[in-house]
Amino acid sequence: MNSTNPSTGDRFLVLHHPWSRVGLFLFFLLAGLWASWPAARAFFVADDFGYIFKIRQIGAAAVWTIPSDRFVRPGVWFFYWLDYRLWGLNPTGYHLTNLILHAVNALWVTLIAWELFRLVHPDEKPPWVPSAGAGLLFLLHPSHTEAVSWISGRSDVIATFWILPSLFYYLKYKRTSARRFLVGSASLYALSLLSKESGVTYPFLILILDWSCRMWIPPAGHSRWNPVVYFAILAAYMGLRRLILNDWIGGYGFNIHARFDFAFLERNFYFLTARTLLPPMEYPIHGMILRLGRLGLLLVFATLAGVGMAWWWNRRTRRREFWGIHSRRLFLLIILLLMYLAALAPVLNLSIHLGSSLGERLIYLPGVFIILAGVFIVHWVSRWTWLKVLLLGILAVVCANQLYQSNRHWENAGRITRQIVHDLTRLEPARRLFILNLPDTIGGAYVFRNGIKPALNLFGDSARLREIRVVAYQTLFELTDGVEIRQESAETYEVKTASPRTYFLNRRIPPSDLAFFHVRDRDRFRFTVRFPNRTGEDRMAYYSRGSLREIP
Repeated sequence: MNSTNPSTGDRFLVLHHPWSRVGLFLFFLLAGLWASWPAARAFFVADDFGYIFKIRQIGAAAVWTIPSDRFVRPGVWFFYWLDYRLWGLNPTGYHLTNLILHAVNALWVTLIAWELFRLVHPDEKPPWVPSAGAGLLFLLHPSHTEAVSWISGRSDVIATFWILPSLFYYLKYKRTSARRFLVGSASLYALSLLSKESGVTYPFLILILDWSCRMWIPPAGHSRWNPVVYFAILAAYMGLRRLILNDWIGGYGFNIHARFDFAFLERNFYFLTARTLLPPMEYPIHGMILRLGRLGLLLVFATLAGVGMAWWWNRRTRRREFWGIHSRRLFLLIILLLMYLAALAPVLNLSIHLGSSLGERLIYLPGVFIILAGVFIVHWVSRWTWLKVLLLGILAVVCANQLYQSNRHWENAGRITRQIVHDLTRLEPARRLFILNLPDTIGGAYVFRNGIKPALNLFGDSARLREIRVVAYQTLFELTDGVEIRQESAETYEVKTASPRTYFLNRRIPPSDLAFFHVRDRDRFRFTVRFPNRTGEDRMAYYSRGSLREIP
């Protein structure tokens, strides 16, 4: 097949014009703002308070001096520092930053779809409708709620912000042989590694893409050593990580990231893939996904084996006609599947929730390749442009509606944290504050899994409450969920849920808290707590139906 001359006719292509890209970005930004409007107004939640408090304490030096003892992410800390300088303690500005980065990523998905189409159809004018449709579906995909609507979920958005242009420029390099695109692609990959570790398998993704491009693009000007550049960058990053963390793994530890349990990995693969394709589903579907997943995996392996045999036969007989247009399309879908697997590999040992947005940020980057594959299928099976627009439009509306509903949970989470912070500032000074129950999540959106003390430091006077100790964390589903408190004695209280849906987490109490309270008779819906050393300087409170209430 002949490759497209990079200079011929480019100026007549719709997405080649800078102003068309600017217009598309603005459209994506407005569409994302509309679908994410509930969360765009939400208050800080969970880890947000801790990150912003560290930035306020240390300033610009925080970008390099507090990568934490588990992660090396100066790229993420830079955006926190920039947001704090611009917006202070206004959460809307932080949400706007996330939306802008997400809209830019959607634009890059559009341009990558554009380049992939030129790879498969080198002699045709690339269609802008399916390319823009891919970007729009990525923008509105309901499984991206956690990564975009949670301020602290931005690490995946920021890492993808560098990986997608790196992939785009590598595609341009393969098509044009211009070395500047290779240099730009490699540099952007290095920036992605400084934002999140999810890019550790990106060189394998490049290896897959490089191998496929060799079949369709004449080899002149293409070195077999191009992927080595990315592996060299990865090696340098791992050395830097080892120097900073004094550990090769870091993160959540060797037992999590390097654990090889085939049954666990298989289950996680099915669940992560299901959530990449589908929105949160509240009814129990775990068993059905496992059955369908194994059948689907068998079909995929059968297809890969068939294509592999065809490729071997083609190379053996030197029959170039095998790589006709339909075969190239099928091969591209398989390449996108392999790229999805490469992007998914770093998070296979981490869990995702099928019924809520918990863990969705893990599939932010892998979802790009599933969406691209789906849009290409719609484009190829639909003969008429109006039908493509109709199908992609219906998918976009469905995704936007589900995204809007998912964002309501993050809005509710922000309402709870704002009210709790307000209630904390109204309490009388105390040596210790014991909170019997604190919301962990609501509808899958984080509330106060972490961050209660930094929240008081940011929005109140931490000296008024020198210690805050939480007895139990609670999963909520509605703002009206509450608890019932019964005092059994001067030192003992019984806490029960007032709703059959909400429940307490089975949390291991830190040893430092055992000297202050003891929990017994604990299950998902009730527990009893005793305070043997409570003094007159200590205060007690509990959360119920939207606010924090003090116990006399």
